[in-house]
Amino acid sequence: MGLGSSGDPDPKLEIYDPADNAWTTGAPDPQPHAGVGSAVLGGKLYLVGGCDVDCGVTDAVSYDPASDSWTRIAPYPQPVAWESCAGIDGRLYCAGGANSGDVEHAYVYDPAADTWSPLPDMPVALWGSAYASANGLLMISGGVSGNALTNQGFAFGPLAGSWSTLPNADTPTYRGGGALGFYKVGGSTGGVTPSSVVEGLPGYSVDPTADVPWLRESTRQLTLRPGASATVAVTLDARFPQVTQTGDYYAQLEFGSDTPYPSPAAAVALHVTPPKSWSTVSGTVKGATASGGTAPLAGAGIRVAGHRTSWTASTDKDGHYTLELPFSGMPLTFGVSADGYQPAETEVRLKKGATVAKDVALTRK
Repeated sequence: MGLGSSGDPDPKLEIYDPADNAWTTGAPDPQPHAGVGSAVLGGKLYLVGGCDVDCGVTDAVSYDPASDSWTRIAPYPQPVAWESCAGIDGRLYCAGGANSGDVEHAYVYDPAADTWSPLPDMPVALWGSAYASANGLLMISGGVSGNALTNQGFAFGPLAGSWSTLPNADTPTYRGGGALGFYKVGGSTGGVTPSSVVEGLPGYSVDPTADVPWLRESTRQLTLRPGASATVAVTLDARFPQVTQTGDYYAQLEFGSDTPYPSPAAAVALHVTPPKSWSTVSGTVKGATASGGTAPLAGAGIRVAGHRTSWTASTDKDGHYTLELPFSGMPLTFGVSADGYQPAETEVRLKKGATVAKDVALTRK
């Protein structure tokens, strides 16, 4: 839903059929809002929050194309607009957004119980981000934080119940589109002037069996008699460029069949531990405050670069970061950047099998 020619939220629902390459209209939204968080789950469209007179409401609805009808669901736990949502493994996940200020809270909706439950807060509050579901994760990139555009990105993994950092986008935008893949499309780099920028983050897909490089299965197709079962061997392999850091990686195995009965997806998790020869760079990034002191900077970008390869990370809510890297005897370029601060660049020398502490203090622009 968006704004109509009058400037009010437009209730019109338009449905595209790729088989016929044609648009049709469905039942109008009985209480339309602009700036909603949207996602598809269980064949239904969900709309959460949004703007009417002000931005930030608790309204939430679902649309069922089978019956061409709208249904109110349990209200969102707080007023919100411009949040990020995704349907994952039978539940609806929403995070971030804005009301009278930035929102860092996240919640999960259970359609069976019609209830919302709290999740861990985002590392950095973001609204107007590009978002999608990919590899069993809620993927979020860009948006606005603290009245400034940012190119930061984060992902929430329901299996781990925690947030991880995504590589920074090349261009900070907000109010653009997100698509399975993970793709970031359009939006604005400031004001309401639209942008034509399109970016893609490799290694993510709605179809993990095809596009997640570290996941392979022993068979792609089989035939079963009623009541029979079969075992499919799944191989996980961390020797791919997309697996740049240690920690947890998530995907889903989707199952299709020629029966009328749905088959639930199977969650897959890869836990990567570093070789003993690897090195660790860890520290805290702080920024100068208006009072003359310093404070931890959440969401600061970290980049360590060698001759041919680079690695990136973002600081958590306490300004802390950790990067685990293959040992190099040569000095590496170490850069730090954050919205509203002068970027800093220096060198770091790794220690084989050990941790190097690297704290940084940034000055304001």
